[in-house]
Formats: sequence, C-alpha cells, structure tokens
Amino acid sequence: MRNEDFLKQAAVIEKENETFSDQLQSLAKKVQKMETGKQLLWEDTDEFKKIIEFIGKYPPLKLIEDVLSYYTNTKHELIMKEIPGLMQEAGITKCDLKNGTKIKLEKIYSPSIINNDKFFAWLDERGYSAHIKSNLEFIKSEMDNKLQEFLLSEGYSYKEKEGVHAQTLKRIVRERVEAGEDLPDGKTLSVTILERAKVS
Repeated sequence: MRNEDFLKQAAVIEKENETFSDQLQSLAKKVQKMETGKQLLWEDTDEFKKIIEFIGKYPPLKLIEDVLSYYTNTKHELIMKEIPGLMQEAGITKCDLKNGTKIKLEKIYSPSIINNDKFFAWLDERGYSAHIKSNLEFIKSEMDNKLQEFLLSEGYSYKEKEGVHAQTLKRIVRERVEAGEDLPDGKTLSVTILERAKVS
C-alpha cells in the first residue's frame, strides 16, 4: 500500500471514530439534560415560567401526565435503544468521552416464572429453598376468629401469596448468568436480558 493510500485510509478511520464519538456525545448530552435539575428550584427559572405561560396556570392534569409520559418514553428510547445500539455496533460496553462523560452498558434481567412447581423444585435442588416463601391462602369468608386464634397460638403466620420475591428472583438469575451457571428451561422460567446505558 502506498503511503498516500495509507494516510487516506487512516483519515477515513479517524473521521469514522470522530463521528461515532460525536453521535454518542450528542445522545449522552440529551440524557444528562433530562436528568439535570433534580435539586433545583425550577419555579425560579425562566424555562419554568415560559412553560407555565404556554400551558396556563391551571392546565388539565391529563395534559401534564401525557407530557411526562412523552419525555419518560423519550429518555427510555435513549438509554435502552439508541445509545446501546450505537455501542453494540461498535462492539464496546463502556466509553469515556472527550468531555469527561462516562457511558457504560448495564444488563437488566427480567425473569418470569412459568411453571411454579418445576421452578421451586429447581430452586430446592440448587440450595435456594430458603427463598421459597410457603404461605397459606384462605378465602376471606373462611378466615374466622377460631382459625386465626389457632394459627396465632401455634406460632404460625400466614399471607395471601406463595412464591419468590421479585428482587430475589432477579438476583438469583443475574448471579447465575454472570457465573455461567445453568438456568431452568424456557418452559419453566422465561428470562429477558436487556442492556441499559448509564451516563455519568
């Protein structure tokens, strides 16, 4: 390869890297802007006053809910789709930008139990039985005073549902995936793994 060709190719690669960095920085700025002002008194800012002038002092609350929903969805698109998509294309999971902004991809685990009996048996076989909460369930009309007195006298406690706490379930799934250990089959437990961009 001639020196001129090499320099041209190097220039193209550098330009692509700059474009990628600029795109990522632009998206990160949008996220940061939406997260700014958590501790500010917005009532004292010109932006707040302009918004009030535009929508009125007593707008329908449904309008405010719709506006909030719109911007919540916008942020969701940025951190769950646009930024992760750009970083996945580049084959990276974290990035330090020129302006000092740091971006990294975090995995989000969303498990859903499909077959309780099989899943609880799977937990028991792997030493997680302590996380299974066995609770009694009664029809309200059948829970009379005598039954309550008996349960209390014998030291029993009871609740309405049986299962594994959602956060505990997520933790178990995350730990096993990260350790490369097995999970139940898809007919027992469904697991969705997504990536979310954290901008700091």
